Amino acid sequence: MDGEPIGLRSLWLDAGAQKDARSIVLRTVFGKLDVPSPRLWACNCAAKQGRPRRSVSPLCKAVHQRVTPELEYLQAKWAARLPYRQATELLREVLPLDKGISFGSTRRRILAVGSALDAQIERDIASGPKAVSAKPVRESTTVGCVNVDSVQPLLDEADEPARRC
Repeated sequence: MDGEPIGLRSLWLDAGAQKDARSIVLRTVFGKLDVPSPRLWACNCAAKQGRPRRSVSPLCKAVHQRVTPELEYLQAKWAARLPYRQATELLREVLPLDKGISFGSTRRRILAVGSALDAQIERDIASGPKAVSAKPVRESTTVGCVNVDSVQPLLDEADEPARRC
């Protein structure tokens, strides 16, 4: 900053100054926690251009779902294998959650995780194939498809005893 003009220095002088502090509720596997979340002033650039000055909350941006990854993992894992209500009841039974989770929030969390996974897959598809080695990627001009359909017929033993293998 030493080599910058005085005007530019004054723009960035208040950036990061604390506006105020609030707390956010963070859901963990140990229950709800009130975490202090300071709000910081953004730089003066917007004010110099006639727009109102903004504040930012870094913690809110870091944990925008207000849940720790461990709890999100357990919710997703159990709700993928059980109905939402049963998964929520088991989470309440196993973890020290005092009314901190409902089956509706489990459902919303699963939908959010699914949407995030879909978005990641779409980004990967849009970015195209990635070369694993130095060799160029061969693109196929034809599409091959294999469909496997299997059926296991159930025979009644009384009707056809001779057909048993």
